[in-house]
Amino acid sequence: MKKYIFLLIPAAIIIAVVCCHQRTPALPSVPAATEEQRIAFLRSEGWEAAPIGTQAVTIPQPDGIYADYAALQAQQQLPLTEYIGQPAMLYTYALSGTDLVAELLTADGILIGAQCYDLELHCPQAVSALQQEPSL
Repeated sequence: MKKYIFLLIPAAIIIAVVCCHQRTPALPSVPAATEEQRIAFLRSEGWEAAPIGTQAVTIPQPDGIYADYAALQAQQQLPLTEYIGQPAMLYTYALSGTDLVAELLTADGILIGAQCYDLELHCPQAVSALQQEPSL
C-alpha cells in the first residue's frame, strides 16, 4: 500500500503542474514594417511626425546605459531583448510642433523599441508615456 502512495504522489504533482501551468501571454506586437505603420503608431500616441533618418543596427547586449534602455522597452512591453545580437532598423522622426525626436526600433516587421527625447537635452522618455496631445 505504501508503495502505491509513493507512486501516486509524484503522479499527482505532475498532473497538478500540467493542469495549473498557465502560459505567459504573448506581448502585443505593433506592426512597423512600413513608414505608414510607424507613422500610425506615433499618431496613436498623439504625435504628428516626419521621418528624418534611418539606420541599420545590431541589438547589443543590455549592458550599462543600454540596460536602462532595455528596461524602458520592457516597461512598454516591447520585445527588445528577444532580438539581442540580431539586425534591426532604427527610424528617427521629428515630432511636429516640438523639439522632440522619436526613435522607433524595428525587426521582423514589428516595433521592438521606442523612445523620444528632447534634441537639446537628449533626455529619453518612453513614447507610450507621452500619450497626451503635445502642446503647440
